[in-house]
Amino acid sequence: MRLPVHITPLSWRGISRHYFAFDTPGGPSSTAWPATNRAIYLPFDLEENAIVGRFYFVNGSATGNIDLGIFEAAGGTKLVSTGSTAKTPATSCQYIGVTDYLLHAGSYYYGAVVDGTTTVHAVNFATAVAGGQRVLGMLAENLGSGTLPSVMAGSTHSDNYIPLVGFTQSDSM
Repeated sequence: MRLPVHITPLSWRGISRHYFAFDTPGGPSSTAWPATNRAIYLPFDLEENAIVGRFYFVNGSATGNIDLGIFEAAGGTKLVSTGSTAKTPATSCQYIGVTDYLLHAGSYYYGAVVDGTTTVHAVNFATAVAGGQRVLGMLAENLGSGTLPSVMAGSTHSDNYIPLVGFTQSDSM
């Protein structure tokens, strides 16, 4: 099976394969990041190798910085990230290029942290779903800065929030 150009933890390779079994998703909306310097980690799997050419997220406002990265599921080591990057322009999909990085077939976490509580587009859980984030394997970590750590140490993610993030295998698509 050939992987798509854009890969997101919200796709069938990530939490969506379980999410729709117990929740009706809210539509994407511009929502405040849950807490300053809180990292959110979303699991995903690759059936075959993929190249990380650029990261992307759907921006709600053009204030603050974001750091996006990918971590090994086993051990939590950061493999590649954007570093803290200004969020601009507002209300659009923002791409951040990185040196191409090869991910082998396996399990990973997509990490995102914002240095404030400015808005990023997200999909919200229905309020009736308690503990849904735990079932989906989502994790969170409060950091001392808006930069992802070299090794994630996430615990259960309890915010009603799934950021619209991903990576693309292309430098131009």
